[in-house]
Formats: sequence, structure tokens, C-alpha cells
Amino acid sequence: MYPQPRAGTELDIRNRPVEFSYWPTRRGDRRHGIQSRIFASDPWTVIEAAIRNRTNQTYQPRALSALEQANDFFNASLLGTVRAARPLLLYYCFMNVVKAFTIMMGRETEFDNSHHGLSSDFPQRHANMLSGSLKCFPNQAGNPRRVNVYDFLHEHLTGHSLNHGNPNQNSQQRVIGLRELIPQILLGHRLWTSAASRKERFIEIDKIKLLDHRDTNECWMTLEFLTSEFTRHGYTHKTFFEGAGLDVGWVRTEFLPNERVDEKARLRIELSNPVNYGHRPSDVLNNMIASHRHCFWRSITTQKPFRKYYVYVAGNNDWVLPQVCSVYMLMFYLGSVTRYRPEQFDTLAQGKYGSFFQEFIENQPRQWLYMMASEFAEQEVTHAAVV
Repeated sequence: MYPQPRAGTELDIRNRPVEFSYWPTRRGDRRHGIQSRIFASDPWTVIEAAIRNRTNQTYQPRALSALEQANDFFNASLLGTVRAARPLLLYYCFMNVVKAFTIMMGRETEFDNSHHGLSSDFPQRHANMLSGSLKCFPNQAGNPRRVNVYDFLHEHLTGHSLNHGNPNQNSQQRVIGLRELIPQILLGHRLWTSAASRKERFIEIDKIKLLDHRDTNECWMTLEFLTSEFTRHGYTHKTFFEGAGLDVGWVRTEFLPNERVDEKARLRIELSNPVNYGHRPSDVLNNMIASHRHCFWRSITTQKPFRKYYVYVAGNNDWVLPQVCSVYMLMFYLGSVTRYRPEQFDTLAQGKYGSFFQEFIENQPRQWLYMMASEFAEQEVTHAAVV
């Protein structure tokens, strides 16, 4: 038997239920209110609007110029005659988007001495390209200061620099192998599992609920999973919780009899420690979710509910990256292959994992841009369905 769930009700603001998102509320003139999602057929317009609204006027032209370059690189990658250079064009698109974001957030305004912050460590030419790795370099103070673009993205999404949690604290870099990185890519994941003969690592979250108790001024969230979603892949409850990083900060609870909505076996967990608020739970919701969003992956869809959320069951000692970062890093690696070993890019595209790489290059960039548009706007942005 597990503990009873904490007493509470699903959170609402002015009688409107609050749907889970990374930014469910926005500050108004007097208080926080529910924030709607943005429907956009083009993420670039959302990013540009955010830059114009949020960037210091002195540096706004730099951010807009970086965005314009990013858009040009992206459009060039879509030309029908472009194939071999496509990953390189897409990486430079990504990098300029991150530069624009960094300027908008006021983290860095000068990129005269900027570096990728990443380097590809290729295997010997006769070896399997999947045995390669990437080195990641944190930003360091100096004269002149070395600016590593990737670390700004990583720090924004995690709240700390690359060296945080580094097993080798004396090292000025972190390393991740390609075989450790590729399973962290949600789009095309089943193509990877099929080619690698591995079990799936992503488990869909059936429900995410935001709850509060007005008498104690506490709010929290719960996650529900269909038990079959992880047991069919051979995960026990223990290996699922530990691999997904849900064994710390979360507690499993029982379902009450009146909560059973169907006969499917379910598992529910809730935050171990609720978050206290003053007058309104909406004042702390965004910060509460920001503290736990590293647990989630998501896919963007054109149909309700417009987002599907997942957790990632990592292997032992894996360095698990934020979703946006893992996509960025893999595109950097493929761009490096295209640039320095173009003949081996053909080998990857036509080899055992070719379908995965083709899916990644074809469909992941637009998903990534929508995720970044959401970061710029601090509001969920989704593709407008064609009606």
C-alpha cells in the first residue's frame, strides 16, 4: 500500500482550470492570470515579436540581425537542390537563434570572441561513426573573455553551467558519446530502438495535474502513467522511477475509489514537498514548474492537447540533457561530419541508422524552432492547424 494522495483540488483561476504548460500564467497589471497558447503557422514571427518586445533597445538590432541570419540559413536548407550541406546550414540556423535569445535575455551582447562551445571528436576513419563523441566547454572569465554559445543555452534551461554535476570537477570540459546522446532524441526514437535493438526510453505521461489546498496555501503537481507503458518495455517500477529521475522529490500515492475512471492500471506520483504561496497559487506556479521541467520531454502537435509529455528512462551514469540541448548538440555533430568528413555523412544516411538520421534532419528542425519560439515568448507556441 502507498500513502493516500495529499488533499487538494485541481487548481483554477477565476473558475478556469489551469492546464499544465511550462508557462501557465503571466503577470498582469495586478496579478497573474491564465496564459493562452499562441497558434502560429510560422515560429519566426513569434520570435521576432518577442525580441522587439523584450530586448534592450541598444542591442535589439544585433538580436534581429542574428535572427535574420538564422532564418536565411533555415530557408537555404529547404532548397530542393541542397542535401549534403543541410545539417551544416541547420546548425548555423540553430546557433544564430541561440545568439539572438542570449542577447534578448541580456546574458551576452558581444559575440566578437564567440565560439561554438562544442567540438566533435570523430573516431578513426575505419571505425563506426557512432563511436564518436562531443566535447562541451563552459563559459570562462578571462581577458579577453571566451564566449561559448552552447553554454548559454544549457545554463538557461538547467539553471547552472556545464560543470555542475561534472564527475571530473577539475576538467574544463564535459564529454558525451553519440551512443549516449542519440537515445535522448524524442523524434524518431522508435527508429533508433528498432535499429539498435534496444527498448524504448521515452514513456508517455498520461496526465499532469496542478493542484492546491487553499486552507494551507500549498500547491503541487501530480503525474499519472499507464502502467503498461513502461512494463511492456521490461521496466519494473523501481527501474522506471530511478531511470526517469523520479525517485527523488516525488512520492507514489494510491488512487481513491472514486478516482477510477477506467479499468486500466495506473501509477500516480506527486511532488514530495508542496510549494507555499501567499495570496494566490498563480504567483508561484511558473517557478514551481521551472524547477521540475528538466524531467519532461514533449512533442508539439497540431491536435488537442497540442503537447504530449514524456519522461526519459536513462541508462546508468548517463548525462541527461535538456531536450532542446540534445537536439542542438546532435545537429552540431552532423554539421561537423558534413563539413569535415562529407563522405561519412553519406555512410550515416545510408547505413543502419539512416532512417533515424533522415527523420531527424527532415522534421526535427521545425519542432526545435517551435520549442525555441516558446522560450522566447515564455508562452506555449504551437503550429496552427489548417482547417
